[in-house]
Amino acid sequence: MTGSSDTSAIMLQTRDLTKRFGGVVAVDGVNFLLHEGEVHSLIGPNGAGKTTFFKLLTGLKPSAGEIIYRGRSIAGLMPHEIARQGIGIKKQVPSVFDGLTVEESLMVAALRVRSRRTATAEVAATIDRLKLGEIAGKQVGILAHGQRQWVEIGMVLAQGCELILLDEPAAGMTSEEVARTVELIGDINRDRTIIVVEHDMKFIRMISHRVTVFHQGRILAAGTPDDVLSDHRVKDIYIGNSAA
Repeated sequence: MTGSSDTSAIMLQTRDLTKRFGGVVAVDGVNFLLHEGEVHSLIGPNGAGKTTFFKLLTGLKPSAGEIIYRGRSIAGLMPHEIARQGIGIKKQVPSVFDGLTVEESLMVAALRVRSRRTATAEVAATIDRLKLGEIAGKQVGILAHGQRQWVEIGMVLAQGCELILLDEPAAGMTSEEVARTVELIGDINRDRTIIVVEHDMKFIRMISHRVTVFHQGRILAAGTPDDVLSDHRVKDIYIGNSAA
């Protein structure tokens, strides 16, 4: 991604964040920083801990450590309490309403946190921003996979979230849909901060200001996409010779 993030303020940080499942340590003393205005991607092989870390940010209770969002501890809060802090998540499998139209789905999301009057205005702005006008009146159940993903991103935006977490937003998309998603993320990043969990390295390079690599529950490397993806340790444990 061209340009640079605003590193003048730390939006979210974790301190010695740990999650154990019985005798398995899935996240092991992670110290992570997210700056205001970043698109920050999390990568790593299966079982590296990135998905568990992602869940800890959205309501999974940690075994130890802290999660600080805008100066306030959110570790262990319920998912709806975290949402009220301005953190929204788009899951890998879209959580959309197949029987509703796109516009109705966005309205349901907006009404969770807004009055009817302000929700109506926000839905209209979201449809315009994500260029969903052509499908606004269509039922979500008949939409293509990529369109469903965009609708769920719109549902998060309509709630006014300042920090948006995207779980594998490019998974299952066509190359055209991926290109459109890159554009959307760039536009959303003009006034929102974004954390992405993703496996597609090309996609990571196109969207990210910073990348953090997880391995065996810990942070292996962190930095710009070029620095991280050229790190021999990252190539050894994740990218592999065929992808490198």
